[in-house]
Order: sequence, then C-alpha cells, then structure tokens
Amino acid sequence: MKLILAPIILSLVAASKTGDDHPTLPTRWSAITDEPGMGEGKEEYLFEATPSVDSPSAMWSEYPGCSRLIHITSNADAVRYLLGCDAVNCCKEQQDGNQVEFQIPNVRYKSGKKADVSYARVNITNFGETVEVDEWSWSWEVNGKALQSWKAHTLDCDDCVNGVRLVQWSSSAAGSPYYPIQFKHFEGYEVDPTSEFEQSFAVPEVCQGNILNCDSELSKKYN
Repeated sequence: MKLILAPIILSLVAASKTGDDHPTLPTRWSAITDEPGMGEGKEEYLFEATPSVDSPSAMWSEYPGCSRLIHITSNADAVRYLLGCDAVNCCKEQQDGNQVEFQIPNVRYKSGKKADVSYARVNITNFGETVEVDEWSWSWEVNGKALQSWKAHTLDCDDCVNGVRLVQWSSSAAGSPYYPIQFKHFEGYEVDPTSEFEQSFAVPEVCQGNILNCDSELSKKYN
C-alpha cells in the first residue's frame, strides 16, 4: 500500500505547485555541466548583482587543458581570463557587463513589474537519463513580445541550500530553439566571503599585471 501511495502523493504535491512557488536558486554553486559548444566540464559560480572589488561576481569553467575565469568587479572592470588554453599561460578579454544570472526569474523591469513564471511537471533527458522534474519558465518581454525566454528544471532537495537542486537551464532568443545546459553533482553553498569556496575566485597570480589580450581565434573557441 505504501508503495502505491507514494507516487500518488508525489503527483498531488507536484500538481499543487504554481509559478508563484518557484524556488530561489543559490547564488554560489559548483557542478559538472554539459554546455552547447563547450562540452562537459566543471563549473563553479558566484553571483553578485552589484559586484565590487570586495565582492566580485565570478565563474570558473574548467575543461580538459583549459580553464576560464569570468571576473567582474564593476561594469567597467569585467574581464575573462583564459588559462592554459592552447598552451597560453594566461590571456584576457573584455566581458560584457555582469555574467548570466542563474535565478528564477532573472528578469527585472525598471517599472517594477514582475516577470510571470509558469510551472509544469515534465520529463527531460539529462546526461543521458530521463528525469521527471519541475519546470519553471518565464520571458523578458517588450511591448508584449518575448525577446528572450528561459526554462529552469529543478528538483526539491531537503539537504540542499535553499532546498533545491538545479538539473537543467535553457534559454531561447527571439523564438530560437532552447539551448540547454545540463547539470549533475550540483552543490549549492551558503554566502560566506571568508569561505575557501569564495576565496577561490581571486584572480590567479599568473593573470595579474600586464598580460596579453587573447587572440580572436582563442576567444571564439572558449566562449
């Protein structure tokens, strides 16, 4: 009887959710990701909506033979560093403003209007496995037209930061197909500027000082 009732209870809980029940994703996390154009690698993420020298917004992406650090202390000081890519110790390039905000929703209107979030329970394929997940979707709209749309697929997780685990993140621009980033071994972290995790986003010594700009071919390859 318990085995029969368990899926029924889970279905009823899922059915009772609405877009207003969307979770808040942690602003610090690490995961193995599979991203279109980049493939599988490890990423570590730290987001600050208003970055500063003392509280940068940053992201490490590590792939075989190459690492990338996005490091933003302000809109005027936003840099991407490529380390060990194609035998280059470190080179840099400009980052266009802050990095992607992995949040539900990540749209803020100057008018104070809130983005509408929709909910569904769906099956997706993630790292070759079929997973039943919560789907949260929303758009950035101008004059009623969606210019960019997002979907976040999550699972409830009692032992996780904010009680949520991110499974997949997808975006679509102006009606284009959705391009998913797949996640596994997702682990969120509490905000703690003194933690080893947050300290790991400091710009490495090899990337400090007067370093070269990345050439265009290298930039295309790792962005």
